Amino acid sequence: MTTHSSKACCETPPAAFAEDYAAKGTYEMYADLECYITGPRDAKTAIFFLYDVFGFQPPTIQGADILSSKGCLVVMPDFFEGKPIKLEWFARDTKEKKQHIATFMERIADPKPHIERVHKVLGDLKQAFPSVEKWGSVGCKCRYYICLYCWS
Repeated sequence: MTTHSSKACCETPPAAFAEDYAAKGTYEMYADLECYITGPRDAKTAIFFLYDVFGFQPPTIQGADILSSKGCLVVMPDFFEGKPIKLEWFARDTKEKKQHIATFMERIADPKPHIERVHKVLGDLKQAFPSVEKWGSVGCKCRYYICLYCWS
């Protein structure tokens, strides 16, 4: 596996996204997880998109759609099952917010079950999209975000 951290990734503010952005994909179930699916269903290449701790947010959905616009199928499973970290918790200005973050981190701390789920979802996706010859992955790996990829 290749990972790459760049100075630009860690120092460049996120690109603007359209407030009224309309997602191009659909939500479907694979391996008992809701997945955002976008791009051509008969693509030869696919991207397994591991989002950051904030889950299905508009900029992340837009990013998946941008990646798919180059002809790749993009699949983004909801490994946090609708319970991602909420942005407002990062203020950490109350004990409750600190506890929410601690509880979330405890829930994802052990990488083994997450790695098993990745393999299960990927197995289901390979059966559902047999035209895909090559699978790649993309995920957040910089100091401003924590994601499932970073923890597993």
